[in-house]
Amino acid sequence: MSVDVLGLVVEKTSGTTLDDFIENRICKPLRMGDTSFRVPATKRARLVEAYLPKRDHIEKIPEREAASHDLTFGLVTISSDYPYIPTHRLLSGGAGLCSTATDYMRFCQMLLGGGQLDRVRLLKKDTVQMILTNQIGVLKKDGGWG
Repeated sequence: MSVDVLGLVVEKTSGTTLDDFIENRICKPLRMGDTSFRVPATKRARLVEAYLPKRDHIEKIPEREAASHDLTFGLVTISSDYPYIPTHRLLSGGAGLCSTATDYMRFCQMLLGGGQLDRVRLLKKDTVQMILTNQIGVLKKDGGWG
C-alpha cells in the first residue's frame, strides 16, 4: 500500500498522471517501449494468458473471465484481459504495469548501473544504494527488507 500512496504523491508533485509520468520520465528515456498500464490493441496478441495454480496442475483463465486465487494476505482476482479491458482505470504505484522481459531487463540494468543506462541517468548513485540497503533491520531469521 505504501507504494500505491507513493504513486499518488508522484501524481500530485509532478502535476501529471502516474501513467504519463512513468512513460515520459522512465520508459521513454530508457527505451522501454513495451511497458504501460494498458496494452494497446496492436500489442494484445503478445500478451501471455493468465494461469492459476491448482493442486496438481495449472489452469488457464479463459478470456473475459476472472478467477480468484487465495494468497497469504487474502483473495486476489486475476483475469487475462485486465490490461486491455475498457474498464481498467487503476493506476497503482505498486502493481498493474505490463511489460516485456527486455524492458524489465533494461530497468534492472539501469539499477545495476547505479541509476544510469546508455548515458541516461534516472537516479543518483546514492539513491540506488539506499534502495539496496536494508532500512529496518532484521525482522526474521532470513533477513530484513530494504
